[in-house]
Order: sequence, then structure tokens, then C-alpha cells
Amino acid sequence: MKSGLVHWISPETWDKISGVLASQSGHQFIRISELGGITINTAEVEGAYTAEQYADILKIKQGMYQCIYKQWHQKRDTCDCARELEKKRKHDKEEKERQEDSKPRTPEEQAQLAETLRRNREILEARGVLGKSKRVQLKT
Repeated sequence: MKSGLVHWISPETWDKISGVLASQSGHQFIRISELGGITINTAEVEGAYTAEQYADILKIKQGMYQCIYKQWHQKRDTCDCARELEKKRKHDKEEKERQEDSKPRTPEEQAQLAETLRRNREILEARGVLGKSKRVQLKT
């Protein structure tokens, strides 16, 4: 209502009221039994909103704004949602990599890793970085 009063009504009642509003050329008074039989002037009806829409309208009236990431911010506050989203993506990626690292290797992966380690050891021994060592078979 233009006066600032809010009346919550069922969709069925709104359908009846909107029919009256659409068919009228001037204002008229209508009685709403769902609200205890109150009478309202149709000229005073500002609009009809869902609870979510009305909550958004109140936030806007309080000076808040909604960024492109659909987050609400106070007036004059800077939106850091892009930075926060990037932090979350990075964290999720690191977590996924940690989980992949902790899963057991397949026999093919183990053989490939053992071969890479053997070649690296031979290269380091040939360069004199590592002394000749006894080869030990590790159980994996």
C-alpha cells in the first residue's frame, strides 16, 4: 500500500483483486474478507510482490545493492565477490589435487614412477652428484 502498510494475501485473493484493478477506470473501495474484512481504496495499492521480491525492495530502500554475483552489499561498500569467488575456486582446486594425490596409484603408474626415478638416479650418478649406491628393492 502507498501508506507503507503491507498486507499478505493468498494468490487466489490477489487474482480477484487484480481483476478488479484491471477492469476499473477510477478508484473504488473493495472489502477483503481474508484480512478480517478490511476495506481498501484501490488507488492506494502500490503493487503485489512475493515475499522474496518484497525483501529485495526493502533492502534497496535501505540503500543496499545487489552485485552481478547476486550478493547484497551495504551502500558504499566495495564488492569483493569476484576475489572471494577466485579464492574459493583456488581452494577447491587445491583440495581436489590433494584428494587425487592421496588415492592409490595403479600398477602402471607405479611402474612408470619407478622407471623415472631409476633414470634420474642414473643421470645424477653419471654427473657425480650421487655416489654409486647399492640398489635396494622397495616393496610398494
